[in-house]
Amino acid sequence: MPRGILWAVLQQPIVVLPIFKNGKPHHITLFYDVDKTQYQHLIGTEFKATAIFNIWNKDIQAIAMLMPQDIPHKANPHITVSYREGIESVASNDLFKRDDDRVIAPYSQKLNFKIEFFEFTECDHQWLRNGKRKGGIQQWICKHCKKSRSGDGTVKRGRPFKQI
Repeated sequence: MPRGILWAVLQQPIVVLPIFKNGKPHHITLFYDVDKTQYQHLIGTEFKATAIFNIWNKDIQAIAMLMPQDIPHKANPHITVSYREGIESVASNDLFKRDDDRVIAPYSQKLNFKIEFFEFTECDHQWLRNGKRKGGIQQWICKHCKKSRSGDGTVKRGRPFKQI
């Protein structure tokens, strides 16, 4: 069973100006780490959705989306627009969970999308903190393949670290 990301890919550029230098607005993640066979009937579907506001904090910027009722999606659908150096695009999810130091500005644009499936190859690592080892170096473990890496980014092959 192939696993991956069900996403709605932009079919046109957005007109909002990026705040940070990193990022290329590309898609709305409908569902992450799902079985392709469950969503096969949606792949290729084209639809329109409306951008309703621009939201950002000191690290990241996103556009919140109003989705059609017949398109299934996770909570708080959005497009990550830009982010500062050292921040991962997935941090845009936090904009909708915490309201400290965020700015929300009205924004409206009708956008065209096409649903596609991005299949994970070997593994699209999603790193979770896994405690610290000798020397106080942060360790991470992938929630999918259980490979581990150290704070310097070195991916360890073979048997993963014991989860803490």
